[in-house]
Amino acid sequence: MEQMEREQLTGSVSGVIFQNRENGYTVFRLRTEEEDVTAVGILPAVSPGERLILEGAWTNHPSFGRQFKVERAQRQMPTELESVYHYLASGVIKGIGPKMAEKLVDIFGEETFEVLESQPERLAQVKGISKRRAVAIQGEFLQKAGMRVLMEFLTNSDLPLELGLQLWKEYGQDAVELLREDPYLLIAPEYGVAFTKVDRLAQTMGIEYDDQQRIEAGILYTLTHNQDLGHVFLPRGKLLGAARYLLSAGEGIVDGRLLSEGLESLEFQGKVVCESIAGQDAVYRYDLYEDESYIAWRISGMCHRELLAPKGINRLVEQVEQEQGIAYAPQQREAVALAGKVQIMLLTGGPGTGKTTSLRGILGLFEALGLETALAAPTGRAAKRLSELCDMEATTIHRLLGAGYDQELGQPAFSKDEEDPLDAQAIIVDEVSMVDVPLMAALLRAMKNECRLVLVGDPDQLPSVGPGRVFDHLIRSSVVPTICLTEIFRQARESWWRSTMGPRPKNCCRVQLAMR
Repeated sequence: MEQMEREQLTGSVSGVIFQNRENGYTVFRLRTEEEDVTAVGILPAVSPGERLILEGAWTNHPSFGRQFKVERAQRQMPTELESVYHYLASGVIKGIGPKMAEKLVDIFGEETFEVLESQPERLAQVKGISKRRAVAIQGEFLQKAGMRVLMEFLTNSDLPLELGLQLWKEYGQDAVELLREDPYLLIAPEYGVAFTKVDRLAQTMGIEYDDQQRIEAGILYTLTHNQDLGHVFLPRGKLLGAARYLLSAGEGIVDGRLLSEGLESLEFQGKVVCESIAGQDAVYRYDLYEDESYIAWRISGMCHRELLAPKGINRLVEQVEQEQGIAYAPQQREAVALAGKVQIMLLTGGPGTGKTTSLRGILGLFEALGLETALAAPTGRAAKRLSELCDMEATTIHRLLGAGYDQELGQPAFSKDEEDPLDAQAIIVDEVSMVDVPLMAALLRAMKNECRLVLVGDPDQLPSVGPGRVFDHLIRSSVVPTICLTEIFRQARESWWRSTMGPRPKNCCRVQLAMR
């Protein structure tokens, strides 16, 4: 798409071609003094008749041709009666169609919007509008007016227009008032606005550098930033030091006492949790603390749960071997048999050590036991590879959990959880090194109490993008039943081992069954 010079356009909306209700992305026609043009951008609830002042740039779309890409927008309600009619007749206000719009404009003329906003009782003068319907129409009108005010606030504050729908879904009519009271609401992870940008906005509102509101926001932002770098918590000293550096990059240096008080206030509000971990004072964001605690509690319970091992487990393993036409190595046989005895297990090993063969054996055993099994992986590529290796459909963890968008909260969410768990009786997850704390917690919450779980991966492979190294820490805990495959079956790897490491030591298999 070819980008051209930044310009300003002024005109009235003559028609809406497309509008995404989830994110507000809109394609519409704008009537300027010279011509009708196509414009695209984030403009929730824009309607025919609205007058707009747009800032953006012309682009040439390969399929749709010349378009004006909107970056900033000022929205003005129509003033001319014809434009007022077109605005109301467009259906933007629920309960008002073309015929009713014509009646309203004929009766109230230039006062139409004033009546809709503050004198709903006068609407009852119009035939077909009861007092109850008049109140409902006013509510719809005020909602659209509130959205317009919110978008104007974002534009004037040089904030992304994409925030409009998120803020509206979260705070509704109170969004602008709440942002004026506390602009640091925007540093929340779901909004993703940089602290420096929000800080500049706060300064224009008169918030001082040592204001407790600012200090608490700086501490939370520091935690969130390090969460994005993969840290589940930060030691207290490191957190306060980093927050002080962030907050002191301006008018003055923030005193350490104020930082400590800010942290105590956040803990009192339940936004952070402070806990001693390995001799350090660790500070968590509350949501991550909850996720990590849930993982530990749930997996500990699964480790202690005793399953009645099927009679003749060795015979079943031999049956799977025959069906798959392969003779398992001792470590692989141990892995397949273990899967029939425990509710949760880890299967790990480097490249060429037979994880795939073991995984297929475990899947075959679950089928022999009559367990409905789901295969999953953290990425689409890994899921496709797992499908091909196991000759069975696999999916991403997100898709398995029904990832979607929560309209009320205005953020991603999973449909599968404790209230609506997965039907699977066993779940096998590959490439678990890439699974972070929030995703693992979501998976465990969506599993029924009796569901089995097999986690497969190599802790030396790609780590998770999000916070936490779940698989690595589960292995290190020595609590979860673990099979570590060490015998390399690929000829190339075997040659490399012998040439670099010498003769292979005997009894390399490590089976951890600590059940404390």
